Amino acid sequence: PQSFQVITSIVKATVRAVWLYSCNDRFRAREGAAMLLRDAGDSAAAFPLFEKAIDQYAESGSLDTAAMTVEKAAKVIVLQEPEQAIKLYEKGLALVQQSDRSKMAGEFLSQITRLNLRLERYGEAAKAIRDEIEKYVEVKEAGRVGQLTIALVLVQLAQGDSVAAAKWYQWVLEQCPEFEFTDDARACRQLIGGWEGGDDEQFQNVLKDGVLRSMDNEYLRLMKKLHAPQGNCESANAEGDEDEADLK
Repeated sequence: PQSFQVITSIVKATVRAVWLYSCNDRFRAREGAAMLLRDAGDSAAAFPLFEKAIDQYAESGSLDTAAMTVEKAAKVIVLQEPEQAIKLYEKGLALVQQSDRSKMAGEFLSQITRLNLRLERYGEAAKAIRDEIEKYVEVKEAGRVGQLTIALVLVQLAQGDSVAAAKWYQWVLEQCPEFEFTDDARACRQLIGGWEGGDDEQFQNVLKDGVLRSMDNEYLRLMKKLHAPQGNCESANAEGDEDEADLK
């Protein structure tokens, strides 16, 4: 009886392996068709095929393959279909959270933030940044927490909400007391203070801080749009006339 059970287990495992191999072939074929559509310039038609392939990989238990397909698919449609790329990254985020892949989750959140900033969807960008901050607070990665806190303050100010910016700055201090004495924290305080002071000239000087100028291009572009309330028009016009030579 014991040998029969062993044989039965082997047969079942073999059948499942063959089934998975067959399924993966079908999923790869669907993924390949999506790539052909993208190459033909039809990213809108490629999106549902990518999405279906990702779902099927996940349903068959191939979470790693599903997550890698998310990354590949989002990159090939992002220029033509940024909103659909966000949906793919959100799907990928849900997948990697199931399998506790924190590094990939952070990468997907960063992409969601970047795309929302590009589309000027600041509320969605702020949410993604907050989620990412919480993840890095958990693993006590203070450097990344500091950079993300600056990012969140900038996005909250882009929404005209210095109260929310101050609230989240304070929350980070409570979670990471050592953050208070960093250059990132100083930059956050100066941003919030300059904004609430209503002196746009002073605020623009804050934006020239080296800590802020070292941020990613999405945030450099965002900073070009920021002007403290009651700021004078001359300052806004002068900033608007600058080209993007300082982007990295």
